Amino acid sequence: MGLDLATRDDLKGFLPALVREYGRTLLVSTHDMGLAQAIGDVFVFLKAGRVVWWGDREALQARFPGLDRNTAQLPLEEVFHHFMRGERP
Repeated sequence: MGLDLATRDDLKGFLPALVREYGRTLLVSTHDMGLAQAIGDVFVFLKAGRVVWWGDREALQARFPGLDRNTAQLPLEEVFHHFMRGERP
């Protein structure tokens, strides 16, 4: 999603509330790792149209433990760049 900052911030509250209210799964495709981190439970990373990693927040933190040392939140931006550069931390 390419969104302005105000709309993105609104969606951070609205989308999880929508999922809770209706008990449904919501698929969001975005390059905005801040938005993905704020609303995501399961993450799929694609490179050249292929899945390079798929899992929940805990599995991602277990796969990349060194990337979480300076923050209480999962640094999806760093993980995204590792996958896009083809690096394996």
